[in-house]
Amino acid sequence: MRKIREGVATGLAQADEARRFALPPRFEVEIVHQHHGRSFKTGFYPGMRRVDERSLVFESADFYEVLRMFLFVGY
Repeated sequence: MRKIREGVATGLAQADEARRFALPPRFEVEIVHQHHGRSFKTGFYPGMRRVDERSLVFESADFYEVLRMFLFVGY
């Protein structure tokens, strides 16, 4: 029984390591809207940079901030 428990513990520890992956140090998201009105609204998100009337770029080192931005812009 002890060997089974040790084997399970080892397997679970290795599985946890296998699920992890390295995230890049920074994220850059480019959004291109079909309509300039949607781009105008999306451009109000903090840190959003306008490229042209339909295109925006968002950069962050925080992955969760990128997820929040996607919720704001509706993706």
